[in-house]
Amino acid sequence: MKIKSIKEFRTSFFHNALKTLKNNQVLIFFILFVCSVKILLAGQGFLSFPDEYRFLNSYKVLTAIINGEFKTATTFLFSSQGRPGFLLLSLIPASFQLILGSYYNLKFSGVELSFVVFAFNYLLHILILILHFKFSKKLLGSTYLSLLCVLLYCSLTNSFIYLRHAFPYDMALFILYVCQYQIVRKKKKSLKNYFFIGFFCCFSFFIYPGFAPLFLLISLLIFINF
Repeated sequence: MKIKSIKEFRTSFFHNALKTLKNNQVLIFFILFVCSVKILLAGQGFLSFPDEYRFLNSYKVLTAIINGEFKTATTFLFSSQGRPGFLLLSLIPASFQLILGSYYNLKFSGVELSFVVFAFNYLLHILILILHFKFSKKLLGSTYLSLLCVLLYCSLTNSFIYLRHAFPYDMALFILYVCQYQIVRKKKKSLKNYFFIGFFCCFSFFIYPGFAPLFLLISLLIFINF
């Protein structure tokens, strides 16, 4: 009888645990918890990797534009080892760093202002999670499975690392995700829509060329939905 009770308890426990995990609100709680924990990473690790020093050229581009030296700005823009799109989008956080640095008399690329880059990365990360949910919901047709996909994605180790550093990966991924979602969102599209999708895919390549294999997936989605 005792063994039977233990088995019944074990079966009941796992059944209730599985039932609880299938609750959408529980998944949303864990997603919000993971995203909240990531805020604790603000101000840590900035400019720790050699690849991040491409970001410093965004300050040079911005300074040259302010001084009216547009030719010099273009030269710096294309001195990013094939990633001018990364520097172009990096002008957004760099502009805020320049304004805050000038106002508080701080070094633009200093640790004190690295939270601006983190905030920019964090916003991109949240937007990617929203797109990830919508894309998953479109393909899977289930809110629960879509939320589970979001939880798995936001729990990846890479997502914790990228938030702390000036990397181009999430910039390029966000644009490519927008392109993919636009393809599957509506069946009927004009040539103008496909032109803009192609343009932004090309732009993402100039942000980070490492996601080029995703162009095959995008081409397949266009072929299926054409």
